[in-house]
Amino acid sequence: MKIEAEARGRSLLVLLVLIWGASWPIIKVGVSSMPPLWFACLRYFVATFCAFLVVAVRGELKPPSPADWRLVVVSGVLQMAAYSALTGVALTRLPPGRASVLAFSTPLWVAPLSAWWLDERLTWRSLAGIAAGLAGVILIMSPALRQGERRHLASYLLLLGAAAAWAISIVSVRAHQFRT
Repeated sequence: MKIEAEARGRSLLVLLVLIWGASWPIIKVGVSSMPPLWFACLRYFVATFCAFLVVAVRGELKPPSPADWRLVVVSGVLQMAAYSALTGVALTRLPPGRASVLAFSTPLWVAPLSAWWLDERLTWRSLAGIAAGLAGVILIMSPALRQGERRHLASYLLLLGAAAAWAISIVSVRAHQFRT
């Protein structure tokens, strides 16, 4: 039984990696065929419909409590709308591989934000990880930092803004006392 659960877990992880890895090139194609914001709306409409359907079929559909609505709005605006809009616009000018790495720099922003907002302690390991991550971000952005090569700098900054928006959403979730 345990071996079956582990095999299922590994299979699901492989499937997740493949789907998530394929999503960036697919989004790149999508934002080249329609405006990035409309493409994001389409993606979330389909995902929302599917999620509601699955949860309803399982009999687990219930609305958030009034105390949880603030978090729903914060997550919707920052993690869903802002993140998707900023990454979609950036993908109109950047390759998906580089864009995904910068957009997923979210943990670099979660750690210091959590230290400030949630009074979490930053260890030397987390500081070293943040420093290494920031060095990687600068390395990826370095061509756009050179004089005469700045045409992609705004797109890189959009991706960092997307990562920061998602980080704020994550820390908001962690700070929230759920009622539902």
